[in-house]
Amino acid sequence: MIQEITFNTFCDAFPESRQNNFTYEGKKALFEYLESYEEDTGGKIELDIVALCCDYNEYKDLDEYLNEYNTDIEKPILEEFIEENKPEFLKEYDSYKKESVKNGLNLAESFFKWIAFVKKDQEIITEFQDLEEDFKKEVFEELEQKTTLIKIDEEAFIIQAY
Repeated sequence: MIQEITFNTFCDAFPESRQNNFTYEGKKALFEYLESYEEDTGGKIELDIVALCCDYNEYKDLDEYLNEYNTDIEKPILEEFIEENKPEFLKEYDSYKKESVKNGLNLAESFFKWIAFVKKDQEIITEFQDLEEDFKKEVFEELEQKTTLIKIDEEAFIIQAY
């Protein structure tokens, strides 16, 4: 016996103890994904909220994922990404640091002076933002290869545990 589930029924099926597993937008994205999966496969999915909460995790952004989901995905990507995309101004920092220390500044003072300089340079800020977007794109591509990735909006997403 199969009962058709609406989005409202889907949301109502989450018991009080599971209400915070997904945001409203996350529930909507997950519901749409499950409906699409049923349509694509021709199969039916049993509504099991506990299983969904165990199998899927929502993240407000990539930073939250990288902080909470301790995997090996981002480490090789990050190391390779930094090596391939190390901006010229970061390379220049090494020589700046050596010169600053030689002139009597400690490492912390040298670093903070450099950061103050960098923050004033819009070109450098733009380069940082571009690199951050490229890194996010690479991590999302890697996630899509390893598991189900459900985008909620530009930042938030759900992944299936793997």
